[in-house]
Amino acid sequence: MSPRRAAALGDDGRSLRDHLITTAARLIAERGTAGLTVRAIAREAGVSDGVLYNHFADKEELLALALHAHAHTVAAALGDPPAPGTGTVAANLRAPAVEGRDQPFTVLPRGGRGPST
Repeated sequence: MSPRRAAALGDDGRSLRDHLITTAARLIAERGTAGLTVRAIAREAGVSDGVLYNHFADKEELLALALHAHAHTVAAALGDPPAPGTGTVAANLRAPAVEGRDQPFTVLPRGGRGPST
């Protein structure tokens, strides 16, 4: 008999640990890291507060992994770099600078999001 899956998990095959990281990364994207609590992450994930400590040493480990996942999401929005040997150096440097000029600020917590436009 297989172990029970947490009710918070759907049938997408993700582990509870991955679900918690994904939830925390989404909250970081929506609210930033300032004031983000274990309780808020747990409630949003649909689990009890203590469950997080079964999968992570502490809040900092969960936030570090969530920030890492969030940074990868932001970087993926920039798209693939140009293939070597294509275009000019100037054009190859300009494209990601123009397309992603505000992207680095989306990684920072609210209140530190960089210049407003």
